[in-house]
Amino acid sequence: MERTGRALRWLLLALAALAVAHTLSIAAQSNHALPFADQWGLIKNLVRYEAGELGLGELLWKQHNEHRWLVPRLFFLVDVFAFDARNSFLIAVIVALQALHAALLVRLAYRTHQLPARWTPAVAAVVFVCLFSATQIENFESGLGLPFAAVALAATAAFAALARAAQPGARAPLWLAAALLAGAASATTMANGLLVWPILVGLAVWLRLGRGAALALAAGGLLVGAVYFAGYAKPPRHPDPIASLAHPLRILAYTGVYVGGPFRGLGLPAAGAVGGFGLWLAALAALRTASGPRPPHTAQAALVGVLAFAAGTALLSAVGRATFPLAQATASRYATFALLLWGALAALLPTLTAASSTRRRLALLAACGCVALTLASFEPSIARGGAARHRHLDNAALALLVGVDDYEAVAMIHPKPLHVFDAVGFLERHRLSIFAVPPPAPFGEPLSDHYALGSSCLGLFRQIEPVAGVRRSGARVAGWAWDAQAGRPPDTIVLVDAAATIVGAARTGIPLPGVAQRVPAVTDDRVGWRGYVAAPPGTELLAYALAADGVSLCLLPGRGTLSGPER
Repeated sequence: MERTGRALRWLLLALAALAVAHTLSIAAQSNHALPFADQWGLIKNLVRYEAGELGLGELLWKQHNEHRWLVPRLFFLVDVFAFDARNSFLIAVIVALQALHAALLVRLAYRTHQLPARWTPAVAAVVFVCLFSATQIENFESGLGLPFAAVALAATAAFAALARAAQPGARAPLWLAAALLAGAASATTMANGLLVWPILVGLAVWLRLGRGAALALAAGGLLVGAVYFAGYAKPPRHPDPIASLAHPLRILAYTGVYVGGPFRGLGLPAAGAVGGFGLWLAALAALRTASGPRPPHTAQAALVGVLAFAAGTALLSAVGRATFPLAQATASRYATFALLLWGALAALLPTLTAASSTRRRLALLAACGCVALTLASFEPSIARGGAARHRHLDNAALALLVGVDDYEAVAMIHPKPLHVFDAVGFLERHRLSIFAVPPPAPFGEPLSDHYALGSSCLGLFRQIEPVAGVRRSGARVAGWAWDAQAGRPPDTIVLVDAAATIVGAARTGIPLPGVAQRVPAVTDDRVGWRGYVAAPPGTELLAYALAADGVSLCLLPGRGTLSGPER
């Protein structure tokens, strides 16, 4: 049994390392400098702030859907003004927050003093698999994941600080202040952070911290809530939560699917069943802890608080979205809170019994869960989704860099492209995001000032499609190319007009099945290219493939004339 246990622990550690590496690899490949979705709201607010239409307080406190993004906006502003709004800083912060959160959960499990030390690495492995599972990949690919990671960590930190205040010999006022601060941070990060306050009050009573502590926490929660809801407006696209209560079965189904969301690859019914099992385990763990010594062990109480927060988040989301399709509950961004529940269970369950046989069964259950979550994170659609999102961002970024308002391309990264067209000028003026680095080609300048003919290539310039932009029109262009000297597709295609002035650019890497079979010299089907030109109707266009040296060009066969855009 000892050898079996040792092998199991090493297996869990290996799976944890594999899962973390896999998630970070996908995040690194799909991360992009262009703002995505709701990030454009911050850029638009910065435009209004620059114009004097918003004060600093409004910029930071302005309601976003149902959230007050005070804490996330501070990080977003650091990314904008210190790191050129390229998202890398935000991704690094998200990874750090998740690592700190996992370490805190493991610390709480270790401090129960009931978990054998040799099993601590196994619990750590399961917790890290949960917090770094690729099933939540949306929150690792974009800066928009920062509120999800930050609110979860702030909630756990609040419960851990309160538990620390209840320990004998601790500086209770100091730790109580830390709990109050973490609670305020959670509420001003996402709306579900408001759940932290009633849980803190309940934990203070349970841990017998005294009437003063409970009243201080209650007063803090009421104050934060009053400030939060001052001037609050119900998001227009969200259903009425009160009306949703008339559909309790729908709420329960949504909650179960939400918690089982990391297993969405098994289908909605199976995900709902797994989620229901997880909620049952969470309730069992809370009841077992509550039926133990009073007051309970402080670390166990903190972990019960985490379970209550994660389950409450699922329930709150269900009440607010009960009329949405159940499949919406499996959104990748929601998996962060579902995985928090599974991670807290992994940290708490092994401490709830002193029977070694039961512990072995729990260890095997945790191992099965770890394996299942690891396999779920390797679902092929996760990597495909990240790659597709990166392609959409690349396409929209190239249109914006060239200067074409392509509504269709930008709609893939923001539901309201007009907001992007209004805000992109701010990024360009301040050399931020995609404008912080040199463009793929020096647009508007003579071709001969930067390049020279001298490369050999194969390919074709074969398509021009007019684009009727909101303010800036142009065309989409497409073709294929192969760098004969380098033996691979060129990275960039440069588009010029009849006067040899650079008016556009394109990127390669699009698979065109069959080209390698038709052209013997081509050994890779990823030879397709697409891009944009910003030129008036009637402009004659030529396409050049840029060689790997960044200077040599090769003229591609084919040319075209830009017709007027269809409106």
